[in-house]
Amino acid sequence: MDDIDLVDLLPRPYLLALQLDALGANRDLIASCLGIEVESVDPMLRVAQQKVADAHIDPPTTTEPDTNHRTKGGS
Repeated sequence: MDDIDLVDLLPRPYLLALQLDALGANRDLIASCLGIEVESVDPMLRVAQQKVADAHIDPPTTTEPDTNHRTKGGS
């Protein structure tokens, strides 16, 4: 896939879950931030991680959430 990033690939809750997980947030905090049950966090992360792997995009590893709002084809 060319010119695609996580913002284009994942719905915002999945992206936020990956970012929080990369920051070291525990499952309770991730669930609270997303308004979901704690038991739903791991399946959500697995789906998001698989989508990232399938698209050959590096998962978030920064210590800050991605706040760039890029448009397709733009910089």
